[in-house]
Amino acid sequence: MALTDHAAIVLITGIPAAGKSTVADWLARRFERSVHVRGDVFRRMVVTGRQEMTSTPSEGAWRQLRLRYRLAAQVADTYYEAGFSVVIQDVVIGPLLTSYVNGIRARPLVLVVLAPRPEVVARREAARTKVAYGDDAATIPALDAALRQETPRIGLWIDTSTQSPDETVDEIIRRGPPSTAASTDSNIERPGPTTPPRWRRGRRVLPAAGGRRPFRSSAQNDGREIGLVMRAQQSYGSTRSTTRRRRSFKRRASSSAERLKVSGSPEFTPETRALSLLASQGFVPSPVRWSNTTRVLPSANGFCQVMNSLQSLKS
Repeated sequence: MALTDHAAIVLITGIPAAGKSTVADWLARRFERSVHVRGDVFRRMVVTGRQEMTSTPSEGAWRQLRLRYRLAAQVADTYYEAGFSVVIQDVVIGPLLTSYVNGIRARPLVLVVLAPRPEVVARREAARTKVAYGDDAATIPALDAALRQETPRIGLWIDTSTQSPDETVDEIIRRGPPSTAASTDSNIERPGPTTPPRWRRGRRVLPAAGGRRPFRSSAQNDGREIGLVMRAQQSYGSTRSTTRRRRSFKRRASSSAERLKVSGSPEFTPETRALSLLASQGFVPSPVRWSNTTRVLPSANGFCQVMNSLQSLKS
């Protein structure tokens, strides 16, 4: 399936005079419904107070550059939500490329980096009417070095030194479907809830999203009380759960809870206390997986309830 067979967002970047405008325009015309977003338009919208990116840009110039990137990403998302394919063209090099890509919410997103040789860029710059490399601007070798040495190697990189614009567009369409390496989803680490659970004043602070998350027992996490529940769960088993195991656990938990009704019972142990608390919360844990002191929780919410109950009994 070709890239143009479905709606998509394509971000084309490269240094000035790399051929971005022509390639982006020709590629956009290959889609059935498409929009060509030129990032430089947002720079030229600033009538007064504009600060240009030079060889030594000011802090204000960096802020305006990031603003321009955000505006282009928002426009692309809006057009895509309206049913258009979007081709974005802008100069995005260095570490800011990852931030730019992450700022575009819509998927599929295909990133294309045009990387012709510096001498080819110099010839193209001399042959066109507009001037991208002024007296105070960065030179072609400097920008080319920043592109090749400081820009993350993500997306589809194409050396267009010997290609015509039509040949470049054909290669993007052939290599650019989201199922290929040109799709940024497989090359960019998306932000996500990877932080393990933490404890704060006896309460378990869950990550941003639910699911299986590793829990590590330590002294600062009130290790003794947590260890009780962990040993109680460990006694339940470490293999795949069955109905018989669950029923057995319920019987042992209920029996321990009954024995705890007798004050000062000689059978009162930390383990039976943990089992009683598990039963009182109606929590029958699924089998757990252990790796040294690391335990993968099958039920974050239920375990949190048990720990909160333990804390309330302590107080």
